[in-house]
Amino acid sequence: VERLQVTPDSTRAVFTAAGLVNARHQLYVVALDGRAAATPLPATAGTPKVFDFWLTPDGTRAVYTAAGSVASVPIDGSAKPVVLNPPLVAGGHIAGTPAVSDEWVLYQADQEVLRRYDLHVAPLDGSAPARRLNDPPGNDGVSTYAIVGDEALFVAPTLPTYGSWQLFHAPLAGGRPARVLNPPGVYSSTTSAPRSFLPHPDLNRVLFAAGGELYLGFLGQPIQGADAPR
Repeated sequence: VERLQVTPDSTRAVFTAAGLVNARHQLYVVALDGRAAATPLPATAGTPKVFDFWLTPDGTRAVYTAAGSVASVPIDGSAKPVVLNPPLVAGGHIAGTPAVSDEWVLYQADQEVLRRYDLHVAPLDGSAPARRLNDPPGNDGVSTYAIVGDEALFVAPTLPTYGSWQLFHAPLAGGRPARVLNPPGVYSSTTSAPRSFLPHPDLNRVLFAAGGELYLGFLGQPIQGADAPR
C-alpha cells in the first residue's frame, strides 16, 4: 500500500497498491467493516501508475494523477475513469496538488508551454474540456490556488516584472474572466507560502496580504460591495 484515505462517512478506505500489476500502483476500495475483500477500481488505459489521489468532499469520487494525466473515477466502481486534461506538451507534467470539490478540480500544469505552470479547471465528470483560468498567461504561471464555494482563487503575476503578483477569483463554471481582488497598484506580499490568502468560513470572503497590509475581499454577489477589498 502506497497511498491511503478514508471516506468522509468512515465506511470505506481507498488506497493504492501493486496488487494486479507489479510496480503499477492502482486504486482499490475496501469496506472498513472487513466483510469483503478489497476490489480494484477501473483503471485508465495502459494501467499507468497512480501517483497520488484525493477524495471529493462527498466521498463519491477519487481524483488522481497518473502519467501526465488528471483523472477521476467513482469509488463504487460504477463507471470507467475520465481523463480530465488534454495531452501535455513534451516533457510537461502535473505540478503541485490539485484542489478538488464535489464537481470540479483545479490543477496546475505546463500544459501549453514547457515550465509555465498555468492553472486549469475541469468538471469531474468530464462533461466539458479543461479551461485555463490565468488569462492572459504570464511567464511565471500561477502560485497558490484554492476552491472556495463556486469560485477559484489563485495568485498570479499581472506584469512581466518580478513582484507583480495579485490575487484573482473566477467562477468555476465560467461566464466571466478572472478578476483581481488587490487594490489598484498594490501587489500581493507573498507568492508561494501556503497561506498567501485565507478563505473565510462563510465562503464569501477572503483575507489576503498585499503591500504590507491585510485586506478583506468579497467573492460573488451575496455580500454588498463585491470585488471591493478594504
